[in-house]
Amino acid sequence: MASCGRSWSVSCDIRGSMNLRVDLILESEQRSASPISVKSALRISYMTIPVILLFVFFCSFMSNARLKRNLSKLESEWAETEPRREESLKLISDFQVSRDIRQELNGFDNSSIEWNQHLLGLMREVPRDIQLQKLRINQSLQLVDGTPARMFNMTLNGKAIGQNAAESVMTLQERLEGSESFAGVIREAEVPEGSFQAITENGIVHQYNRVFQINCKYKLRKFE
Repeated sequence: MASCGRSWSVSCDIRGSMNLRVDLILESEQRSASPISVKSALRISYMTIPVILLFVFFCSFMSNARLKRNLSKLESEWAETEPRREESLKLISDFQVSRDIRQELNGFDNSSIEWNQHLLGLMREVPRDIQLQKLRINQSLQLVDGTPARMFNMTLNGKAIGQNAAESVMTLQERLEGSESFAGVIREAEVPEGSFQAITENGIVHQYNRVFQINCKYKLRKFE
């Protein structure tokens, strides 16, 4: 008799008893005792993987669309603000140039001397028995701790008349160094050696009249 795919078996033990087991289910019809079979897992994976991929693609698409919208918005804002930015940069550049020019002008003013007031002060301080014959002013530029500074020098040539000629020249020298008219301006006033001499006219030496020279060195005046 054909088995038709069914199986049966007979077994006996040593005591002579016999056990009969008959399998009426085909092997292809047998199911695994596991809660999830391999075929079920494959079916689930075939269904869930496309869904997951579709969800990931959708999220990526939405994120990309959001980024594009943000980029478009930023580009629109940039297009609106770019002209104002260029104008602002130009204004800043113009302001810096104006500020630099202003600083240079301030530095020039601070390093200058009000010569009109200076000469008026000189007229007040010259003794009556002294006649100024020549006045010369020159300047030079120096660097002081990296800052440009102006150095002024003034040379006075004149004539002192009378018995007190020497005292008058010394008085003028002291006034140039310490009077209110020149305080904080002139650093040193000196009569060079050999510059104080008797006046000789037509071969005649005047006993009291003298010619002189006074060199005045001014304090450094920085461009700041």
